[in-house]
Amino acid sequence: MSVNMPQLHTLLSNALVPQTIDAMLLITVTGAIVISASSFPQAQRQRTSIALAAIATETWTSSKEGVDQGSSEQGQTPGQQSMAGSSNEVQGGWATTEHGNVFVYPIVRPSKSHAVNHEDPGVMFLLVANGPEEAGWDLLEERAKLLAEHLAPIFAGYIESNTETPPQASTRLPNPARIRG
Repeated sequence: MSVNMPQLHTLLSNALVPQTIDAMLLITVTGAIVISASSFPQAQRQRTSIALAAIATETWTSSKEGVDQGSSEQGQTPGQQSMAGSSNEVQGGWATTEHGNVFVYPIVRPSKSHAVNHEDPGVMFLLVANGPEEAGWDLLEERAKLLAEHLAPIFAGYIESNTETPPQASTRLPNPARIRG
């Protein structure tokens, strides 16, 4: 099983809304960009995506720790919001920055055995939505949440299929003739 990156990019691109949602990013919880889509000019696209990933990671870390620091040195106002989803409660975080509003929402591994929250090791990726300050938070939150709910079972299946049977380390050295041949 593999993830179709062009289809994933199309999905993120379709979530963009002119003058409301400028960028959507899929990042790891440590801030590495997996894939992004944005309406920014080509010249600033990469730099802005990297900045948004860093802001989202800091926002996620702050909200995960339950810290609401108000304004930080870089002019960010990180926050945390609880969103009710079925029977579980998932936390999303936001920040207002020089790049506009940044909303970060976790893509969590579906689980029937325990509630999903920030302490849950089931957070697989983070979805980042970015828009201008005038645009408001509602659409950013809605799109991020819908995409996260859509992608969660797909990524969970991919991750589980890759971790079910870990590769066994071989104690035999390969035949040198096979390597050279």
